[in-house]
Amino acid sequence: MRYIPFTLILFLEIIFFSSEVFCQTNLVVNPDVEIYDTCPDNPDQIFRATGWWQYCAGTTDYFNSCSSNPITTIPSAWGFQTPESGNGYLHASILGAHKPRDFMYFWGDTIGYQQSREPIAGTFLSALRPVPHRIEFYVNKSVINGSSLFTNAFDLMLMVNKDDVFQPVSPFINQKNVIPIYTGDSIIQDTLHWMKLSACFLPKGGERFFAVGAFRDTSLIKLKFGEGENIVNNYIASYYFDSFKVYECDTCCIGAFEYDDGVTLVNNPSSNTNPAQFTVVLHGQTTATLTLYDSAGRSVKKIAFSDMYTQYTLDEILAQGVYHYAFESSNGTKDYGKLLVVE
Repeated sequence: MRYIPFTLILFLEIIFFSSEVFCQTNLVVNPDVEIYDTCPDNPDQIFRATGWWQYCAGTTDYFNSCSSNPITTIPSAWGFQTPESGNGYLHASILGAHKPRDFMYFWGDTIGYQQSREPIAGTFLSALRPVPHRIEFYVNKSVINGSSLFTNAFDLMLMVNKDDVFQPVSPFINQKNVIPIYTGDSIIQDTLHWMKLSACFLPKGGERFFAVGAFRDTSLIKLKFGEGENIVNNYIASYYFDSFKVYECDTCCIGAFEYDDGVTLVNNPSSNTNPAQFTVVLHGQTTATLTLYDSAGRSVKKIAFSDMYTQYTLDEILAQGVYHYAFESSNGTKDYGKLLVVE
């Protein structure tokens, strides 16, 4: 948080307004995979969708109705699903296993292990800030090669660079870097309807890339085998992915993270018919006060807060002009901003 003398409050206007806009932005490049440099004409071409890329030794697919190939068009020869939105979606076999339950490690080599956990890899518009975020996307089970495997394992990995998150030796994946997205016990096996998955997460800051796949420890993965099988008895959990969204969210999963106390303001400029609304988020047993000053520096309103989450509407009739507010919590957090009241 900012510890800024009251005399410098006037310089906060640009920072304040840019922060408000940023918090509402979907940070995923090409979130609906509608933009492409070339229409896909074969599998394994996720890189043709702008902002998306081939991860490790994976063979992630990009399907779009523009394609003339029966596999990569929509609906695909590997299923019958239409997009959740637009004209395209992504496809990946996020997990492989031998029946009845042995996970595919192939020959134990790194490349084989990577191939058995094929992720979706994307790009952020800008580096993430170390504040709470939320990820949302839709999944749907595809049908491929007559070999059906269903799972509950959908996870997130964040990367500063396009790094290989797989380690050369067991356990292959650093579980400290895994962010579970779906934590339910139910196995996702619906081939008819898109299912929305979402989760809150707190980045370290600076991450520009991400991957979605089955990264969690195998002891935490639930599997269900279908009826079909191929000649080598390999079962594949293949899913479609669409409509990604990642955004900053101060009020998501209140209490889930160690975060700073803070205040945000909407309806600014405000009016007596469209009054300003302050959102205050507090951590733990914290209390806070919000003081509103007129242009002469006189206090015109002081509000006390003690709940973890409060939306406060300023219902007083205020004269037209510029006001300043000062926020201070019992943890020592201070924040300042400007409020403009118009007719």
